[in-house]
Amino acid sequence: MDKSNKLDCLDGLRGIAVLAVVFFHQRLESESFPHHSLIYRLLAPSRLGFIGVHLFLVLSGFCLTYSLIRRTNAGKSPTLKRYFIDRLRRIVPPYYAAIAVYLAATVVWSALGRAPFRNEPLNVKQVLVHLGFIHGLWPETLEGINSPFWSLSLEFQFYAAFPLLFAAAARFGYFRVIATVGAASLVYRGWVTNVLPSEIWTYLNGFFLGRWFEFALGMGVAAWLLNRSSEPISRRRTLFMIGILGCSSVLFIGGGLALGELRKPLLMDHLIGSGFACLLTATLLSTEIDGLLGKLISMRGFVYVGTMSYSLYLMHSIVLAWFDRSYRRLGSTNALMDMALLIAAIGSAIAVGLLFYQLVEKRFIRSIDAGSRPPAEPSERFKWASARPWSRDRARFGRGAIEAPSARGV
Repeated sequence: MDKSNKLDCLDGLRGIAVLAVVFFHQRLESESFPHHSLIYRLLAPSRLGFIGVHLFLVLSGFCLTYSLIRRTNAGKSPTLKRYFIDRLRRIVPPYYAAIAVYLAATVVWSALGRAPFRNEPLNVKQVLVHLGFIHGLWPETLEGINSPFWSLSLEFQFYAAFPLLFAAAARFGYFRVIATVGAASLVYRGWVTNVLPSEIWTYLNGFFLGRWFEFALGMGVAAWLLNRSSEPISRRRTLFMIGILGCSSVLFIGGGLALGELRKPLLMDHLIGSGFACLLTATLLSTEIDGLLGKLISMRGFVYVGTMSYSLYLMHSIVLAWFDRSYRRLGSTNALMDMALLIAAIGSAIAVGLLFYQLVEKRFIRSIDAGSRPPAEPSERFKWASARPWSRDRARFGRGAIEAPSARGV
């Protein structure tokens, strides 16, 4: 564990999520090959790796809420301005650098007479809306520069809406806020499904209302973790809770994937997000008792990949595309070449992600729990994260008052 207040298991979960996405895109890149070996067919489950994004959304809601509740209870809540500056500093420079890399690659490949990296035309609108994080609002720009960038627009919308959700949860309780967000999201998803079926991918995933529930679930897990009773729970009871949560996670995720296969998206993301919220809770409980689940997810490899997950997410597509095109020119279809492609493509993507992390992303990481200088005092004009709603006698999850946050497991 590093000197910040992160939990190793969170980085482990990030590592699992980003690896799932990388394997998913590697599968997509190679699906156009005319023939495949047995090894390729054995890796068929990787086509479900898109659920790594669902896990990222739950983790995002958890980490923001976890950090802010802790700061608020310590009397160090940031102003709204400081919150947005911190968020922009964390995600914008690496994202802009990645955009520059993809644009440069497109220019070089075009100059060499190769097919463009993306089929969508690159123009001023495409670049501007990506720079403004609003590319998720139009079908032609959602995946315009690089397909995985679609989630950056969604994430930025979550960041913009987070202060409102946090303030509402402090006033009305997290249970009510999560239920309201879930209901609003279902209404919106139902409207898109029935009114805009031809653009359902864009408007379910490019606008925050379609996926808000997953983010809110992560917020709820953070509030539960920090505001539950500090009285110790027996190991036997904790293991029972982990078992129930683990089974629930499998059922929810499996149910969501089944709905996806049936092309019934209304509840799909809600179910998968609920499954990952259960998995996150089970992992945190397991970590507290030094259980097997926590140990597995906190393995050094997963944690290592998780620390650079943002860089790997930003950069992996261009590496996989290069290997895909090189492999096509070879024209081989045997098992040995399939395995070589898999190892070389995934390994190179991780290596490029690590390089990007060291050269770019690492320079802009600043834990909001472990900053080198004291955070700004809450603004007198807008105390969106004032300590008052989270004081010992007012912390709420649902209806009842809960004891002050515990630092257990940190």
